[in-house]
Amino acid sequence: MMTVDQNNTFATVSASSKFRTVLKVKKIQERKAQSELYQLELVHAREEATLTEIKETQKTALTDAVRNMKIKATEAQTSRAFIKQLSREIDEQKQKVAQVRAEKFEKREELVERSKSSNMIEKLDKKMQAEETKETERKEQRLIDVLAQRIRTEIS
Repeated sequence: MMTVDQNNTFATVSASSKFRTVLKVKKIQERKAQSELYQLELVHAREEATLTEIKETQKTALTDAVRNMKIKATEAQTSRAFIKQLSREIDEQKQKVAQVRAEKFEKREELVERSKSSNMIEKLDKKMQAEETKETERKEQRLIDVLAQRIRTEIS
């Protein structure tokens, strides 16, 4: 049969281990969010590079079209169509970049929230450990006091 003190100790240890388990899960989630944010940053950089490349291609095509003012009508139409196609690709690429940027922002916010949550659990765990230590010290002091009292009564 368990005494009250044993029950309290069991409950305290159980709560502390729960905090540690929750903290472990929170840390795993935080690392996962960090990894996802890193992947989004890579995708963003790739999309930005693609956008820059398309813009450079368009700039080159425009420069070539201006340089060759005296070209055939079919070549001018082809050049114009190519430049329009590049403009559409640039618009699409800008949308992709904006979408990735928004995803990155959301993931960064999620990471901040997960980090705050982990820090809160860490603080609670430390507080619980400090309370456990104090309770253990109180119990030890009570035991020492009881033993000292017994010794005094035996001597008297």
